[in-house]
Amino acid sequence: MQRWERCRRSAGSSLHGGIMVSALLVLTTSILALRTRVLPAWLAWAGLVVAPLTLLAPFFSPVLVFFAWVLVVSVLLLTRARGARAGATAGG
Repeated sequence: MQRWERCRRSAGSSLHGGIMVSALLVLTTSILALRTRVLPAWLAWAGLVVAPLTLLAPFFSPVLVFFAWVLVVSVLLLTRARGARAGATAGG
């Protein structure tokens, strides 16, 4: 029984660590996006809303909101990179 309790506690602390890391990822990316304008401002402001919501994960499941934010950021970065690459090859 003690072994099971140690495993359960360890899994709980790993979950809380993952929640903190995902919230910090969204928060720092959003702040940097606002300062450097690498991403649209609306997405950075949305990230500032998503970050604290992610911290509420023990009470409800905001994982889908986090994944949606990451998906939008990824798509925007990929399309922007392709556009820059296409512009560089067309220019010469």
